[in-house]
Amino acid sequence: MSEETAALKQALIGLPAVDQVVIRDFEGGEHVLSCVLPARRQALVFAALGDLIAAGSGAFAGESSGAGLIKVLVDLLTDEALLERLGAAFRAAYPEIGGGRDPLDIFPMEELVAGLLPLVVRQLRRAALLLTEQGE
Repeated sequence: MSEETAALKQALIGLPAVDQVVIRDFEGGEHVLSCVLPARRQALVFAALGDLIAAGSGAFAGESSGAGLIKVLVDLLTDEALLERLGAAFRAAYPEIGGGRDPLDIFPMEELVAGLLPLVVRQLRRAALLLTEQGE
């Protein structure tokens, strides 16, 4: 195993795998979200996240300077199609949150991301643990 691969595995294993995360809506209400989802719902969430990543991947092909990265970030944050994909991923993960209201109308973007990121981290961490077990 290469040194880079070993370092990546260790970094992934070191990520926290939380069972719950608390996000706040724009009115200050707190929502406790489970970071452990059934497999069918996980598949829907990761498909929606894949769409989001694919739609936004072209934005990173540009300049890599500090100012260029800020422009890319602003472009991504103001892209309505990407925002809809973020909402779709969140709705797939947590259909019961919001009482019938669209999460894009309830939560700030950073809270939507905070609700989804632990789902990805759990998968990456588990994969790294499996790879480590296989390598022993």
